[in-house]
Amino acid sequence: MRFVVFGTLLAIGVLGSLASAATPATGAEKRTPIGQPPGNSFPIILTQPGQYYLTGNLTSVGPNSGVFVTTSGVKLDLNGYSIIGTGGSNTIGVSCPFPTAKNLEVCNGRVTNCGVGVEMFVCSNVRVHHMNCSGNRNSGIAAGDGCLIEECMVNDMSAPSGSLTGIRGGKNANIRNCVVSNINTAAPSNSGEGILCGSGARIHNCTVAGVTYTGTNGQVEGIVTGDQSLIEGCISRDNKLLGSGSNPCHGIAAGNDSHVINCVSSNNQNSTGGAGTCLGIKVDSNCLVTGNNVTSNTIIGTGISAGIRVNKNTRVERNSVAGHGGSSANKNYGILAGFTDSTGNVIVKNSTMNNTGAGIRCDNTSGSNYHAENVQKETTPFSQAAVLNVAGTGDRADVAF
Repeated sequence: MRFVVFGTLLAIGVLGSLASAATPATGAEKRTPIGQPPGNSFPIILTQPGQYYLTGNLTSVGPNSGVFVTTSGVKLDLNGYSIIGTGGSNTIGVSCPFPTAKNLEVCNGRVTNCGVGVEMFVCSNVRVHHMNCSGNRNSGIAAGDGCLIEECMVNDMSAPSGSLTGIRGGKNANIRNCVVSNINTAAPSNSGEGILCGSGARIHNCTVAGVTYTGTNGQVEGIVTGDQSLIEGCISRDNKLLGSGSNPCHGIAAGNDSHVINCVSSNNQNSTGGAGTCLGIKVDSNCLVTGNNVTSNTIIGTGISAGIRVNKNTRVERNSVAGHGGSSANKNYGILAGFTDSTGNVIVKNSTMNNTGAGIRCDNTSGSNYHAENVQKETTPFSQAAVLNVAGTGDRADVAF
C-alpha cells in the first residue's frame, strides 16, 4: 500500500507510503505530520523538501526502511517518538541512499530493533542530534561528508554476521557529546568501531566503552579518524579484542597531521594470544599528542602493548602513561616510537609509571628522536634500538626514581 499526504489529504495507492510537504495556510502548522501507515505499508517516502514530524511511534518497521528520503532539504523531527523495527538486519529506521541529497536533519527520538538506525552516509551536510539509536544490529548512525552528529546515544548493539560501527562520519565530520557503549560482533575477519570518521574530523567530548569482538581475525578500535583530525576531551575504555588472530585493538587512533588532546584511554585489551597490538593512543606522523591520561592497555600474546605509539615528527607532551603490560614483558611500553623510520619525534614532560617493558622506547634505525624532562617510575625508564637518540641534559634531563 502507498499513502500520500497533501495537507490533510490521504490517498491510498500500491507502492509503499509517500509523504509530500504541502504549503500550509497562513498561521497553520508549517510542518507535515507523519503517522503509522495503513497496513504497516513501509517505507514512508519523503520526496519534497520541508519539515516533517512524527505524530506517534512507527512500529513493525520492515523489511526495508521506515522513513525513506529521496531529496535534499528535509528535516525529520521524531517529536519524542520511536521507530521500532522487526529485527531484520536490512531494516533501516531513517535512510537516504542518494549522493546528490544534502542539507538533511534527523532529530529528537529513538530508533531501535533495526539493522541500522539512521543511514545517510552517502549524503552531505547532514545533521543528526538528540537521537537514541540503541538496540540495533549493524550500525547506529551514519552520515556523510560535512556532517554534524551531536547529543546522540548508540548502545547495546550486536552484529552476528558483519562489521559493526556505532557512529560513522565522512570527511570533515563533527561528532560531539555522544556516547557509544556495549556493541559486540563476532563475524570472522570483521571489525568493531565505536566512532569512525574520515579525514578532517573533529570528535569532541565523546565516550566509547565496551566495543568487543569475539570471533577470528577481527579488530577493535574505540575512536578512529583519518588525517588532519582533532580528537579532544574524549574517553575510550574497556574495548576488547577477544577470540583469536593477530590484529589490533586501539583505544584511540588518528591519521597524519592530527591532534589528540585531553583524552582518556584505559583498560583496552587484546587477548587473542597472537602477534597483534593493544595501543591506548595511536597516531601516524606530524601529530601532537598532549594532556592525555593513558593507563592499563594490555595484551595477552606475542605482540606489543603501549600507552602511546607514534610514527615520526610527532610531539608527545604532558601525558600521564601507566600500567602497560601483558604476557610479553619486554614489549610493553609507556610511549613507543615504534617503527624503523620513527624519527624526528619530541617526547617531553610526560610521566610514565609501571610499564613492564620501558617507560619510553624508540625503535628507529636511522635519524634520531629527542626526549627530555620526563618523570619516570620504571624498572627500565628508557630503551632504544641500535641508533642513539638525543636526551635532554641538565635541568632538561629525564628524571627516574
